[in-house]
Amino acid sequence: MAERQLVFLRDSASLQQIPEAADLLTAQGMTLVRSLAEGDAAHVVALVTGLGRVSLADVEAFANLRVVAQFGAGTDNIDVAGLWHARKIPVTCTANLSNRHVAEQALAMLILTLRHVPQDISGLRADPFRWRDIQRGKGLSESVVGIVGAGNIGLEVARIVAPLAARVLVWSQRGRTLDLPPGCETVSSLDDLATNADAVTVHLSLNEATRGIIGAEFFAKSRHIALVNTSRGSIVDEAALLAALEAGSVRAAAVDVWSSEGVKDNPLIRALRLHPSVLPTSHIGAFTTGVQQLYAVQVARNILAVMGGRLAEISEHLATPAAL
Repeated sequence: MAERQLVFLRDSASLQQIPEAADLLTAQGMTLVRSLAEGDAAHVVALVTGLGRVSLADVEAFANLRVVAQFGAGTDNIDVAGLWHARKIPVTCTANLSNRHVAEQALAMLILTLRHVPQDISGLRADPFRWRDIQRGKGLSESVVGIVGAGNIGLEVARIVAPLAARVLVWSQRGRTLDLPPGCETVSSLDDLATNADAVTVHLSLNEATRGIIGAEFFAKSRHIALVNTSRGSIVDEAALLAALEAGSVRAAAVDVWSSEGVKDNPLIRALRLHPSVLPTSHIGAFTTGVQQLYAVQVARNILAVMGGRLAEISEHLATPAAL
């Protein structure tokens, strides 16, 4: 009898909802499970995760684990280096499949925050309601838009926004050596961007260099900006953002990502979610039916490539350190 091979859908059940993805795995004799019975841990060869954290301790029981597959583009929730160096377990992701979708959400959020839509919604929901109890907003065509980060999503945002905005300023950790779309220009520092932009949209990967990079110093130099974050919550110092909203250096914010997601008892995040100048969403930038299909199939392909020793096929989706 062939050895059982389990794909443990720990906190992401989407593979079971996409027959094309599930069939790729089951055709190779793998079984998709959302929970583990006694004795199952020894048969887990792939762990699929979404936003949950994955450390070495989290996979200790899975002696035959071959791959951790992230259902999403970012892997900051996974100890990528630790898994590889300690147990040679590669981590895969679904990078670059949702760039356009996230960019579209960022565009929508830019327009809404510039027009003070969060405040208008708050006024209309009040009792008694307040009719048009807002300052006049700005149209995108009369606004300078600042883009923080020039990776794949940041550049996609630039391509969409450049024909619509008055100017587009781009700051990147890579400096000025960027191949930007027409109508965009680079700035040398975040200070330059903060002091010149009417709206700022954040598109950085989360690491120790970017954690809290949009914080009190940035907001102190800004000029009544609209802020959009669809990247990772911890890139923006949430306490500093709340203070800037109260002080008025941020006119409005649209936040799709949070330092702590799905947790109900975080007072700082609750204060931001309920703030009259904040448009909050629950990490839905890539949450479309089309992206779910793309992600699920790619996760299945990633698992099969690792199991078959064909890592070169998925180099774009491999988060493991360059030791491979």
